[in-house]
Amino acid sequence: MNSSSTDVRAALAAKGYGMGRGVRDTWARPSTAPVAPPARRSRPQAVTKATYSHEVGRRLTFEVPGTPVAKGRHRTAVVKNRVRNYTPEKTANYEAYVAGCAKQAMAGRPMTDGPVALSVTAYFSIPSSWPKKRQAAARAGELRHIQKPDIDNLLKSLKDGMNGVVWKDDCQVCELHNCSKGYCDSPRVVVTVEEI
Repeated sequence: MNSSSTDVRAALAAKGYGMGRGVRDTWARPSTAPVAPPARRSRPQAVTKATYSHEVGRRLTFEVPGTPVAKGRHRTAVVKNRVRNYTPEKTANYEAYVAGCAKQAMAGRPMTDGPVALSVTAYFSIPSSWPKKRQAAARAGELRHIQKPDIDNLLKSLKDGMNGVVWKDDCQVCELHNCSKGYCDSPRVVVTVEEI
């Protein structure tokens, strides 16, 4: 053993490091010193200046023009020998469209940070192949929309689209009021969010 390795060992021993048992030429912390977990590397977070407010009774109503789109199931693909999950393009585009309509309706108001109640009415177009009598019944609200998409999947796509715009997260939706779907000449979704 040369003098430089002896000096290094002495310096490490002075700092509380000692020779590990049964392991040759490896250094270990003494068992009496507390061992801190290794620091995790974290990605740099984007700095956002989001403001939140909550005012009981505050209400926001807006429309999302066009045919309502339900939340599609996540898809899975293998890319470069890795499994990748992704949201279907149609769903992602509709959620972005809902976010744009909600942002326009918010008009610069801050997001809410408290519990909210949500009301949704989805209107689908009346099929032109139906007889005129059936079309008139659909316009009058006598016929209900009982085909796909399901109302709960419609709610998912709307709630995900309003994340970060109307509320911080859709877990803030504590009550659902008057969620329905029907027929109309101009397909759209009418959304009402009320702070409770």
